[in-house]
Amino acid sequence: MARKIAKSDRVFEVQFFVKILIEYSQRESGCLQYHVFQNWDEPTDFTTLEEWIEQEFLEAHFQTPHFKTAIA
Repeated sequence: MARKIAKSDRVFEVQFFVKILIEYSQRESGCLQYHVFQNWDEPTDFTTLEEWIEQEFLEAHFQTPHFKTAIA
């Protein structure tokens, strides 16, 4: 699980990248589930819930271009 607070002027940009991140991450080998939730009361607050078969798959996920772009 991870949490990210976006700058208020970048919420729409984060939403765009989140959709791409979810799509690509769910296709990765070893990904059992990958979801990102946006807090309705505080739209700058995003929480990621993910589950991987093993730690090595999660570590490989951290090296993907879509992940690196999302956290930049």
